[in-house]
Amino acid sequence: MAAGIVIPYLSDYTMFDEHDDAIRQQASGVTLAVFGWLAAIGFPSLGALSTTTYLEWGP
Repeated sequence: MAAGIVIPYLSDYTMFDEHDDAIRQQASGVTLAVFGWLAAIGFPSLGALSTTTYLEWGP
């Protein structure tokens, strides 16, 4: 694992280019959108359901 972190800094070889950066930015945007929607809709829905007998939340 340490080699995977150290080798890019010691090597002159370009491992990532602009195309990889674009893919990483798009993936980051999708990930943030999914977690944002889950936080905005999923958590309050579970909180509301926990007040009913359909869902028991907690220890």
